[in-house]
Amino acid sequence: MKNILIASAVLIPAALITFYLIKARRATRQVWASFAKRRGLTSHDLWGAGKSRGPKTSMKTKQPNKALQALSAFSMPRITGKNNGFPFELSTLKKGSGNNKVLYSFMKLELESLPTGIHVYPEKSVHKVIKIFGYQDIQTGDPEFDGKFMVRGENPEQVLSYLTWNRQTALKKYSIKIPNLELRKGAIYMERRGLIKKIDELEKLFRELGKLATALT
Repeated sequence: MKNILIASAVLIPAALITFYLIKARRATRQVWASFAKRRGLTSHDLWGAGKSRGPKTSMKTKQPNKALQALSAFSMPRITGKNNGFPFELSTLKKGSGNNKVLYSFMKLELESLPTGIHVYPEKSVHKVIKIFGYQDIQTGDPEFDGKFMVRGENPEQVLSYLTWNRQTALKKYSIKIPNLELRKGAIYMERRGLIKKIDELEKLFRELGKLATALT
């Protein structure tokens, strides 16, 4: 009897926590699905079935098996499509290792015009420290931009040619509105810790990324 009580004391709270997490994740999945439908994007579920969320698209999809359906309770779909004509993706990723993994939401917009190997990302305190010891990134000559971003690239001349005054101005402007804004691997990236749970935030970031992509072309 004592063992049953001990087991119950452990299992019941764990079950309640699991139920809460599944319920919260399901609600967030619905927010992402609503966002995809509103924007005519495609939702790719865990089992690989793409669901077009356009208003005129059939919702008939391949039915997952029960194991994948259970796993999907904790997973988030990958949303793809176009934003102002640019290939777009909304998804999640985990950073860290072991028990220290942290979930992030990210958005990506592909830009063919970006120079090969260019990497523009926010300058943080650690970057300021390593600069003291001689590390240097590519300097544009604009103190405000150089103090806000780290710039790297395979061809410095090509990178500087790309980073015109107008593009620098756009990056400075939208870095205030878009968290952890980066240019890398031929795309604009943004990410933020945790899941984006509000459709208004998804819409805002989607719009701002589209505007920035247009400004950079």
